[in-house]
Amino acid sequence: MSEQEKSGSSFMRQLDDWTEINVITPLAEAFSSEQWEEALPEVKASIRKKVYESFRNGQASGGGQAPASLPTARRYPVPMRPRVRA
Repeated sequence: MSEQEKSGSSFMRQLDDWTEINVITPLAEAFSSEQWEEALPEVKASIRKKVYESFRNGQASGGGQAPASLPTARRYPVPMRPRVRA
């Protein structure tokens, strides 16, 4: 197994653990005690925090940005068709 596959599965395992703790357990407890109104905002806030953290980590690693060494797009002239007079 490559190093990348190992780190990927570790990340997914961590994500599964986080999901179990921060999403599934609070919703299951709210379902059994009928306290959905209190549980839903907390779960949504946890998810938003995790997504924002992931976004910031991506920005810090330079992900999603084009390298500075990319050439600029070239535009080629398109030949005009001769006009046909009717």
